[in-house]
Amino acid sequence: HRSSSRRISDRKCISMEFSYPAPGFYFQVKIGLQTYSFKEVSGIEFSTDFEEIASGGENDFKYKAFSRRKYSDLELKKGFIPRDSLLAEFLNFSIINSPAVISKLKMYPIIVHLLDKEGTPSQSWIFYEPVPSKWKLGNLDAMENNYLMESITFSYNHFHSI
Repeated sequence: HRSSSRRISDRKCISMEFSYPAPGFYFQVKIGLQTYSFKEVSGIEFSTDFEEIASGGENDFKYKAFSRRKYSDLELKKGFIPRDSLLAEFLNFSIINSPAVISKLKMYPIIVHLLDKEGTPSQSWIFYEPVPSKWKLGNLDAMENNYLMESITFSYNHFHSI
């Protein structure tokens, strides 16, 4: 009897699949129909504000009610490239700032795909109505042997997981 229960538990251990945390280094970013490679993506986060409401006749007790959701800016970092892509359109927004450009930019959501080992998306996030809010060029340093990096920060309306 002992040996049969032992074989069953051994089979359970062998057939169980182990889950590991997702690697954060295998991802892709899509803007419109184009796919871009970035060194780093940050700012996939939100927080919820609460409003405190005092109870009817009790001074020591307050309810917390959901107020609104706040989204962080999305920051994309990559090697510096010439300005002949869709990213150039996003960056030129602050220079041109016309209603036609704004409406065109809002048509392109940003999609971030976290990829599995086969290269298929295991988790994705879509950011709606992104508008560039900041562009930064990395440091120029004659003593370092690094690539020149740029970061592009986008403010957006909202995001959700797809």
